[in-house]
Amino acid sequence: MRAVRLLIVEDEYYTRQGIVDNLDFAALGIDEIVQADDGAHALEAAETAAPDIVISDVRMPRMDGIAMARALVKRYPGCRFIFMSGFADREYLKAAIELKAVSFVDKPFRTPELREAVKAAVASHREDQEVHFIAGAGAPLVQAEVALELVRPGADLVKSSQILEALGIKTASRSPMTAAALRNAGDARDLDAAARKGILSAASREATRIGSACVGAFTQEGTAAVVFFHPGKNEIESILPRVFSAVPEAGLMAGVGALVTDLNELPLSFSLACAALDAAFFEERKHAVCRSRATDAATVRRPVEVERTPPCTDASALEDFQAVLDREDRAEAAAFIRGIAARMRESGSVDAQGARDFFIGLSARLILFVQRQGIDPFEPGESERILAESIARQGSLEGVLRVLMGWIETVFGMMEERRAEGGHVSEAKRFIRRTFCSPELSISAIARAVGLSEAYVCRLFHEATGKTVHEYIAECRIERAKELLSAGRTIKMTEIAARAGFSDANYFAKAFRKAMGVAPSEYRGTVTS
Repeated sequence: MRAVRLLIVEDEYYTRQGIVDNLDFAALGIDEIVQADDGAHALEAAETAAPDIVISDVRMPRMDGIAMARALVKRYPGCRFIFMSGFADREYLKAAIELKAVSFVDKPFRTPELREAVKAAVASHREDQEVHFIAGAGAPLVQAEVALELVRPGADLVKSSQILEALGIKTASRSPMTAAALRNAGDARDLDAAARKGILSAASREATRIGSACVGAFTQEGTAAVVFFHPGKNEIESILPRVFSAVPEAGLMAGVGALVTDLNELPLSFSLACAALDAAFFEERKHAVCRSRATDAATVRRPVEVERTPPCTDASALEDFQAVLDREDRAEAAAFIRGIAARMRESGSVDAQGARDFFIGLSARLILFVQRQGIDPFEPGESERILAESIARQGSLEGVLRVLMGWIETVFGMMEERRAEGGHVSEAKRFIRRTFCSPELSISAIARAVGLSEAYVCRLFHEATGKTVHEYIAECRIERAKELLSAGRTIKMTEIAARAGFSDANYFAKAFRKAMGVAPSEYRGTVTS
């Protein structure tokens, strides 16, 4: 089932944090937690969080908990509310009852009481989800759940058939169906919630246009799994380009699996679709569609060996790249990487994973060069990890090239910047990038690291960069906070603040809003939805 999302609305920071720290929400069945400091901010957060359960104070500035709940329930009618109040206010209690609140908890809250209230809310939500599954209500949620279930080996086919029937999709014996795998050519994380919704909506619309039907959802890896029912043998190839056109900014490509006639064969069809998508990795053209070589049910029932070639292990190419870097020629380094990519496309001697592995090895040489130059922007070991993970997430060879070319530009740009700024400023910036996570970082520590007086290092830094030392430190901390917020909803705000170098969560929230124009929780909602 879909992750259970909790929204905590409380204007008092320490009360809000106390709720997070004192309850083991994972054990209670809560998967994601979003926080807001008043009713107005809660409505904004709900736009991306789509909460299932809300714990809310009643009396808050700007918008109280009851007014917020009335607005939320119009958008999310199945939302469960747990209200907290330190006031014996009959009107509020009456309104809470009208909103069918799960519980009304006195403040200051007692952990056992609040724990039981959350447990009851989760149980109620889960029960309602089951009813929705069988009744066919909440179609987008149901379609997503059944799509992922259908392409999973060992799926509950009885339940899946019931859900499909409730959705109006017939799966008569021997009727054809096929699975497709879609993803963008770059980093799968670049597809936001709106783009993903647009892709699935376009697939459904185009399937209906040809008299077919489909269900779809995105996997954790960022691949769209779409199952088409009753398609003609070549109709999927006509549907997918129209889906691509509906969301051109996504830069999609697709793999199409075999036509099958049994639900229990859909996992294999999807596996073949993913293998076909893998083959599209080397395509230079946008919006490539590759079909599995096993094209029908008769073929798919025979064991199908998905051809995988050994990864590229040409050690001499890595040594040649190291020599190019040592010559410190930006254009030659870029041309070398593009030349390797061109030879991979021409020879067909390496598969997609082999290509990623090779370029990850190449990136290690780039990081070694960076470290020798003394311009590594991250902590020791971090640059290699960050670059390797970025390459591993790319869906196409062009995506890998964009990542590497971006790093080439950054590395040589930093070298030129160092020459222009002088060694002291470059050394100061490198020291700041390595130590900004510590709240103890100070001008005196920077001055000692570069061997200058505090006044002189500040003047030199400002003349060379146009920024004060404190402004540069703040930029580094905000960038690290953005990386941590983008990593998902599991890291607490207090931990993000500490890991980014902020002395406390309140100061972090104010600094982040000043720099980015939105609260940290709002930013996380936009990048992790």
